[in-house]
Amino acid sequence: MGESGTDPRQLIVELCAHMYRLGWASGTGGGISLRDGQRVFMAPMLATLIAGDTEERRMKATWLSDSGERGDEITADVLADNGVLYQRLSTDVAAYQPPMARIKAEHGYIHQDEVALRPGTPDLDLICAKFVDEHHHDEDEVRFVLEGEGVFDIRSNDDRWMHVEVGVGDLIVVPAGRHHRFFLTGLKTIRCVRLFKDPSGWVAHYRHAS
Repeated sequence: MGESGTDPRQLIVELCAHMYRLGWASGTGGGISLRDGQRVFMAPMLATLIAGDTEERRMKATWLSDSGERGDEITADVLADNGVLYQRLSTDVAAYQPPMARIKAEHGYIHQDEVALRPGTPDLDLICAKFVDEHHHDEDEVRFVLEGEGVFDIRSNDDRWMHVEVGVGDLIVVPAGRHHRFFLTGLKTIRCVRLFKDPSGWVAHYRHAS
């Protein structure tokens, strides 16, 4: 490893952050270590949480032009003004289930399940291809990220693109009838809790269907 030119101390921090983004770190027990020749570098699992914080794992959102150029940052309040709900929740089931139950009661969601996409998911590219074209649903699209990350491009009230990157601990609700599209990042991994009023209402209606 030392021959690669990468400082093991930096590498272990990056590894911790990567593990957090994947949702693999859920506590402060244990740790990880790296060997570089005769030297061994160790980091407690708490460092994973700290590294995750330094990596700004929170939602990131910007305006996006039709040509793909990023614009100014978008806050959660601006998302809310455009009908998109965003919240941060703990990924511990005992902690996130009560607020999820309140959301279900407030919005009339009945069904709750989980969906996961990973590099080993059969026909992953075909599945992802269904989401990349602009579309809307007859129901709200509710996603709470437990593992991995993804990108939602969502139309604003005035039909501009809002580019929203979500990761572990991010809850986002795209309102029914709002055009959007979804992409995986280079990790090609996401696992989410989903809420529905009726699963059949989540059929995609494409904006530019032929």
